[in-house]
This record gives sequence, C-alpha cells and structure tokens, in this order.
Amino acid sequence: MDKKIEVYLKLMTHLVRRSSAVVLLNQPILKQFNELWPDYSGQLQVIHQAINVDVEHANHYKKDVLEAVESKLGVKLQPFFIVVGLLRDVKDPMFALKAFLDWRNQGGNTYSKTASPINYKSYNLLYVGSVEEDTENIQQFIDEVDGKAVHRCDTLTQKELHSLMLSSEALINCSVSEGQSLAVMEAMFLGIPVVVRENPGNCDLVKDRENGLVFKTPQEMGECLTHLEGNPEIKRQLISAGEEFIDGKEFQREHQAKLYSHIIQRC
Repeated sequence: MDKKIEVYLKLMTHLVRRSSAVVLLNQPILKQFNELWPDYSGQLQVIHQAINVDVEHANHYKKDVLEAVESKLGVKLQPFFIVVGLLRDVKDPMFALKAFLDWRNQGGNTYSKTASPINYKSYNLLYVGSVEEDTENIQQFIDEVDGKAVHRCDTLTQKELHSLMLSSEALINCSVSEGQSLAVMEAMFLGIPVVVRENPGNCDLVKDRENGLVFKTPQEMGECLTHLEGNPEIKRQLISAGEEFIDGKEFQREHQAKLYSHIIQRC
C-alpha cells in the first residue's frame, strides 16, 4: 500500500472509532466503508450532496461569461467540451486531453465506419481549474495544453462556471476515482450532457446511454463524443433523462437538511 494512503487510512480509522455517526455520499462509498470497518457500531447514513444552481442567472450571464473567457484566452471556443476541477493527479487531466486530440485529429476515420456530419476540427477542449497539486503529471499536462485546440483557465466562481457550462456541448469527467462529482450533478441540472469515466462514484450518478455516456478507454471516450455529437435526438434524450434524475428529492437541500437533523437527534 502507498505510504500516503496508509497515513490517510490510519487517520480515518482514528476518526471513525471516535465518531457516533458517519455520513457517506453514496452506496459505493458505504460498501467500501463496511469493508474497511465492518464492526462499526455508530449510525451510518447515505446522504447525497445537494446542489445549488440558479439556472436563470446562469442563462442571463451565459454570453458575457463566454466572451470574457474567450477574450482572456484569445480564442473562439465554440463548439467545445468542458472539464471542470482543480488540477491534481486523481483528476487525470492528461487522459481527456489525449483522447480528445485523437478524436479531433482522426475523427470519423477512427471512431465511425460511416460518413459523419461532425466537423471534428472545429471542436475545442476547455479545462477550468487552478493547479492544486504541482506534480510531474500535472506539469506534463500543462505543457501539453497548446492553446489551439486545448485550453485552460483558472478556477471561476460557481456562478460564472455555471454560465460557461451552458455554452459547452458536454461536460467530461475523466477522474480515476470520484466520490460524488458536483460538476456532473450541476451539469445535469443545467441540461448539459455528461460524458464520464467509469468509476464507482461516476457510475452511481450516470447510467450509460440512459442519462449520460460512460467510457473506460480513450477510444471509448472518442466513441462517446461521436455518438453524442452525431445524434441530436439522442443528445436531447440524455439531457432530459439527466434533468429528471437530478431533480429527485435525494439531491434537494431540504431533504438533505432533514436527514442531518434526524442524525443529530439520534446522537
């Protein structure tokens, strides 16, 4: 086991043993918790993150935010895919960069056996997020951002980000592991298609070809982008299903507050 992981696990075990209740974001995390601490006797409660999105505000400033980001980068972005999150190794930003460039440069020759209406060369990839871990992998990624087809801007405010997301074709999540991605949840709420890497956290939210698209490999990510951009009706269906899913009561702040109140009363 990695030394860093050992330290974290030791600290977590110490905290778990002192706690009277533990809140977990989803069922995959609950399963992992039970595997690590099967004898835990306190309360266990799954409570999803609640989302806070002002769709009207996001739409109102959509054009202004896009123009501001384009002005800062010195490019016209649309059409573009967006990747959101602070830059650290677990986010694996290089994965999406390479997969996107392969898709963009080879397009239908690689991912489609028939002629495609997609103008692959017109697409851009935008990363939004400041550097959190200054590691070799992150530095390599930054060096590969060419400013031609792949771009990066530092972290925006939540409201600015929501407006910018509305201008994108889809949100991509390429994390190696994920607890519960707020960006994915917020994209669904805003009516933005989501294309995510397969991991327990992502797959707890996104069901492949039901309310989003799921990939394992770089080639599969390219296939997802082609499937999404080449099929407007399927894109609309995924958006509608995503909105319906995220509108469930388990993602509402009132429901979250009620569950926390119940835990406190029982402690």
